Amino acid sequence: MSAIMTEPQPSSMALTQRPHAWRPCVLTFVIIAAGLAGLGYWVANWEWPAGAANGTGLLGSPPVVDVLPSKFRIATFNIHGGFGMDGKLDLQRTADALRDVDFVGLNEVRGPGWQDPRNQAEQLGTILGLGWLFAPTEITRSGPHFGQGLLSRLPISSWKRVPFARVNGNGYRNYVECQIPIRTGDSTAQLTILVTHLDRKTDRQDQLRVIIRRFLEVSPPAILMGDLNSKRTEPQLIALASEPGVNDCFSQLFPSDLARKRIDWVFTRGLKCLQSDLKSSTASDHPVGWAELELSDHQSIR
Repeated sequence: MSAIMTEPQPSSMALTQRPHAWRPCVLTFVIIAAGLAGLGYWVANWEWPAGAANGTGLLGSPPVVDVLPSKFRIATFNIHGGFGMDGKLDLQRTADALRDVDFVGLNEVRGPGWQDPRNQAEQLGTILGLGWLFAPTEITRSGPHFGQGLLSRLPISSWKRVPFARVNGNGYRNYVECQIPIRTGDSTAQLTILVTHLDRKTDRQDQLRVIIRRFLEVSPPAILMGDLNSKRTEPQLIALASEPGVNDCFSQLFPSDLARKRIDWVFTRGLKCLQSDLKSSTASDHPVGWAELELSDHQSIR
């Protein structure tokens, strides 16, 4: 009997699978597209250091006075990008926490965004009717991204933005140094204010050393304020508070919990601290630290 040759027939399983043969191709395409989208987002949000800068005066509303009054109120506030304890972005709430101050140093200030083309220092300055300055530490392809800010009803004769070195830090950091004129007799002196936000990682120690050295080398009166990410057990701050003429404005608030656990500081030289407080606020995960200051007796105001 001769063998009868027949063509092999596809199994029912093969027939069932054939209509779905395109699935691996689609999956590959989706993976590649997602990867390219992620790469694009990463490139668009890649952060560079903003570098140094300097200038005179602030933007926005003009100062209310032309020289520093004998008594004035300052504040330091890490605004957490405008996000409150409820996770909602609300700069009106941030502004409400900063009423009745003459000068504010801001930390964690965001640059322009899709919701508003203005940076957050400008938005707050507009709400409060104060002069403003945005001092970014980082920039992206879309522009200034993140950094410090100033709000003031006092005149700023000059300012400069000074970047810290980055070795092993959590992003880039800087400090802002500004001068406010003081009239003493027939001459004009100046108050120097340093505003900063230090790193949480190993760069913090070097940054703290730099900002303390600068604070001690400028002529008084002088103020150092900001989120130093350092608690009261920090040896460098203990040493600073023991320097002759240096005043820790919040030391009088002990033993309150906010004072014991704080990482936000205000130090002064050549100024009397009349009163101060750390006020918790739902506008941020940090309290508002404020102090009412007076020029020391040797500073005579005309």
